[in-house]
Amino acid sequence: MNKQGKDKITGGIFLIGIAALGVSGLWWPGILVVLGITSLVSGLLEGRLWKSASGAFWLIGLALIFYLNWPWWLLIALTGIGLIIGAHRDRSSGREVPQWAQSLSAWGERMQEHTQAEKEKRKNDDL
Repeated sequence: MNKQGKDKITGGIFLIGIAALGVSGLWWPGILVVLGITSLVSGLLEGRLWKSASGAFWLIGLALIFYLNWPWWLLIALTGIGLIIGAHRDRSSGREVPQWAQSLSAWGERMQEHTQAEKEKRKNDDL
């Protein structure tokens, strides 16, 4: 899938999220959840799940803390969890990547391969 197609998908998800916020009236901290979900989808489509998962984790975690009025020290715990997850995000570091993350990454890679194959097929059909 080309960049324009990816941008359309993530833009559509963002707009649907904004519409859901309008209906529910949960603008704050709902906007953090919408941005987090959009970041996750964008990362999946671009094959960089680990980088986008970190940002999405923070945004959605902060939204939960604000929405549920949890105490400030949970921000410190969230930081610790983020550091632990971040230690597993770099495959080249030689550290073990959780099985669920390997499955998601493999799925994203298969989607990219399928998209490339479709692109090549359309290119050959046009000739």
